[in-house]
Amino acid sequence: MRIKWDFKKSNWLKNHPKRKTSFEEAKVILENPSKEIGGELKSLDPEQHYSVGLASNGIMVTLIYEFRCDKDGIYICLVTLWKTTKEEMRRLSNV
Repeated sequence: MRIKWDFKKSNWLKNHPKRKTSFEEAKVILENPSKEIGGELKSLDPEQHYSVGLASNGIMVTLIYEFRCDKDGIYICLVTLWKTTKEEMRRLSNV
C-alpha cells in the first residue's frame, strides 16, 4: 500500500518540541505490523484511523491517517502524530 504525507508538515512535526517525530520515522508503524501495538477507527467524518506504535527513532507515537484515492488507486495519507500519552497507553493495556 502506498503511503503519502505533506513533507512540510512532516518537517514541522520533527522540529516540534513535544512531537519530535516525522512522518518518515512514523510510517514504519503501518509498514511493519510488529511495530504497532494498537489502533482503531478515530472518527467517521472524515473517516480517520489511528495506530499506536514505535517509530524508527524509538519514540512511541499515535499516528492519525486516512484512506484516500487518486488516479493510481487507494493510498494511506498520514494526517498527524504525537507522542503517545500515558492515558492512551493505559487504554491499550486494558484492551
